[in-house]
Amino acid sequence: PVEVHFDGHNRWVTNSSASRSIAQMRGVQVPLATLRSGHALWWLLLTGVMVAFIVHFYGHALTSLNGVLLTGSGDGLKNYFTYAWHIERDTGLLHFGGSGYPFGDHVFFTDGHPLLSWTLQLVPVLSPFKIGILNLFMLLGLLACAWCLYGVMRWYAVVPWAAALGAFGLTVL
Repeated sequence: PVEVHFDGHNRWVTNSSASRSIAQMRGVQVPLATLRSGHALWWLLLTGVMVAFIVHFYGHALTSLNGVLLTGSGDGLKNYFTYAWHIERDTGLLHFGGSGYPFGDHVFFTDGHPLLSWTLQLVPVLSPFKIGILNLFMLLGLLACAWCLYGVMRWYAVVPWAAALGAFGLTVL
């Protein structure tokens, strides 16, 4: 049988040399021990830089989330329209009546953020804040993207400073 234990150096160790080398290649770490490693510093630095980036470039939107469209033309404007129409006027969850008259369309073909629009259809008290909620999720998505990219790079044993730099660069690309 394979025995697994924590070796005190932020790594899981097994009695199998193959398992141990795979764990070391991937940089597997124990979550509680992660705070003691340099990994936490670079993760916090990435978070701070991403927050500063969002505030610098989207600060105007953060001050009035419900009063700003992050795009005013093309597909972006169409996505705001389909999202708002589905919340305000459609009674079903899967049918979108804002295009394709007289038959309408399936909501997934409209790029109208169906999961979010369904939530706001079911909780109508939030409906007046629909644009602000969508804007907030899009801006928080930048932060989530950076975190996920950092995690993927760390999974593949990229050193923390390079993973943070790469995650920031790919996120703002």
